[in-house]
Amino acid sequence: MELSPHNPKGFKQRGFSFFKIIGTTCLLSGIGVAAFFAWDQGYIPGNKRAISAEAMREAIEMKIALDTTHSSLPCVSAQNWTGTKPDRTGLPGIAFMNAPGLSSKTYLIDQTGRAAVNKKRHIREKTFLAKQGFYNQEQVALNTDKGLMKALRFTLNLDGYLATAPNAHSKECFTIGERVLKQITGFTKLEEKVIGQEAWKVEYQTQLVNKSEWVDLPEAREMFHRIDAEDRIREHSTVLIRAEDSWVLERIAYWQVSRSQVDERDHRKLKEINQYLFFTKAPLLHEEEAANVLNAYVKSDQWRYSLACLPFRLSSGGDDRMLSAIIRRNRSEEFSARYFDMDMSQRKSSSAIDLATQLSVWNALDAGGFVKISDLDKGKYQYYDKELDSPAGLQLTLDHDVKELLNIGSRRRCVPFGGFEVELLGVKRRKLGVYKVLALGKPKATPKWVLPVADKWPALKHAIEQGVIIQGTIYYEKIVSTDEQSTNRGEWKIQKLNVVYPITQHQELPSVFQPIFGDSHRSWPRLKAPINAQEVQDRYRKTRTTSVYGRKAQLSSTHKQMAAKSKIRNNHSVTIRSPFEPSYVKKQLIAEYGGAGAATPWFLSKVYSSGRYYFEAQGTTVGQLSFSGHANISLSEKPKRDHFGFGGITLIKHGEQKLRSNKDIFGIAIDYDKGTLYHHINGEWMTGAPGENAGLKIKKNTQYSPIFVATGNKKGRKGVYWDINLGRNGFVYEIPNGFKPYGS
Repeated sequence: MELSPHNPKGFKQRGFSFFKIIGTTCLLSGIGVAAFFAWDQGYIPGNKRAISAEAMREAIEMKIALDTTHSSLPCVSAQNWTGTKPDRTGLPGIAFMNAPGLSSKTYLIDQTGRAAVNKKRHIREKTFLAKQGFYNQEQVALNTDKGLMKALRFTLNLDGYLATAPNAHSKECFTIGERVLKQITGFTKLEEKVIGQEAWKVEYQTQLVNKSEWVDLPEAREMFHRIDAEDRIREHSTVLIRAEDSWVLERIAYWQVSRSQVDERDHRKLKEINQYLFFTKAPLLHEEEAANVLNAYVKSDQWRYSLACLPFRLSSGGDDRMLSAIIRRNRSEEFSARYFDMDMSQRKSSSAIDLATQLSVWNALDAGGFVKISDLDKGKYQYYDKELDSPAGLQLTLDHDVKELLNIGSRRRCVPFGGFEVELLGVKRRKLGVYKVLALGKPKATPKWVLPVADKWPALKHAIEQGVIIQGTIYYEKIVSTDEQSTNRGEWKIQKLNVVYPITQHQELPSVFQPIFGDSHRSWPRLKAPINAQEVQDRYRKTRTTSVYGRKAQLSSTHKQMAAKSKIRNNHSVTIRSPFEPSYVKKQLIAEYGGAGAATPWFLSKVYSSGRYYFEAQGTTVGQLSFSGHANISLSEKPKRDHFGFGGITLIKHGEQKLRSNKDIFGIAIDYDKGTLYHHINGEWMTGAPGENAGLKIKKNTQYSPIFVATGNKKGRKGVYWDINLGRNGFVYEIPNGFKPYGS
């Protein structure tokens, strides 16, 4: 349409279209601005950096989680007032340790004095916590200077240990709930930017949730005032950074900036910062997943505690310093110690517990028949800087064959009492991405010679019957790809596992040695019993206050006590036990020590590559309690003459020879078609029975040769030899279904 004076209608139509376009553009712009404002303010869901409480919630919850890393969860504990120190720590024969079953404290029931009120309240609080299942409470008797007195013993159990709060001021502070975000009450934009970005001050409230049932009991709130202080709404404030994609805590923002400023060559610092930032993305760890991680770790080569061995201290020489120096210089000398009967005031202050512990260990080893006990010969002996002339006492000598078994020649002396079956007990979070794992190591295949020793050794008996605690750390780690590039995915890994063995510690002399150590027993330091009001008055009458020339008042005793010393000599009966020399009868095949080197390997000339075969081998020890260090049975694809059984698939892990004793029978079932090796010891299948989806993996349809490693002893004689049964005259144990005798 042309624009002309004769056509005013066309001009109007064009003008209307122009204003229509302008109006539509303004309308759309207004809608866009309104939509952006609604998006920015959080009126439209999905914007993680919106200026709204909902968008800030995730960052605030991260702040609360990080706070629990540096401070403990809400928890309560028995108040440690003045005078609430326990009268005895630990169990009889076992030292106090921060572990379930070993954290034990004992309190005398009858309390007097100024601190009696505090201690009675402390006992009342612990009694209440014991009723909630955190402690095992029992009534015992303590030996004091006034005789036996009634006492209460509180031992932290597993439920109590798992309920303790990490990073708490007290190691026995039990959680009462979890503090979580209640609501965000307000937020204000700060005038100054932080790290070049918008910063907002956010105010929020937290509350206590998931409270334990006993928390609301009137008795609990009356005893533990901290419950009321924790069970209330608390006001908090923090600073959030409005980043490009979400709200970020000020602390995390600084970490991110620090990562960009760290020198790339400082790999340790860079890895530490990256790990901290990655921990903030770690998910929750469930017990089922933790159990899978633990089982995989125990089956891997990283697990170093397949042998259960209780550490102990046994000093060479004992009280005789000269004898100790001789034994240290000459390791081939017999391991012995001498202990003198002397007044405890003449000994060092810490020697009472040490003397009781040392003699208790000797007494336990004597119960197994490994100690020769004799009276001291007449002569002069050296006790530190004192010279004693023919004192009463004992000389104890360890049997030579048991020295190697107990690692007496090394610094880490221990009693092997079996292998470990590891079972997860529980996990608790220490901080983001890091959990503390608690497991129980159950002993298995305990040697028979250990049992009589354990009857006189409380720490060893506790480890065998109750098991030992295994503690470790599980953390969340980035998965590194094959090209060594880090991904955004992670996995749970165990950093380390430590076995918590009970520590041997005795407070009293063994009863069997008390008649010999008469002076020591009479002057033995006793636990001081609480004094009563009458004793306070008597003490006051026996003392007088004097003042000399303006000096401060002094107390001087009006009575002097003279301690009469007497020595009682007792002829201790000595029983010398002959060494154990078992007899044996040669049967079919005997693999015995050849007389050269540490061990002699024997190979079966008949080998297979297909089928399923079974054979047995009985290990016999000569003049020793357990197998020697190299004694083993293995399966090797390409055996060599210098092969000692450690290069192939070995049935006895290195170090576990101490668990194998005389006449142990090994049954070996080889499935060449399936590529699996099964074996049992005395009828107990160690890696699963044949037919199960278990066993040790070998190559399918490949020739493997059984190897029997016989060993000698230090005297160059037979130590361990193997009696091999290929099934021509039957087996001791039933042959598995589908397997043929190896000698058929």
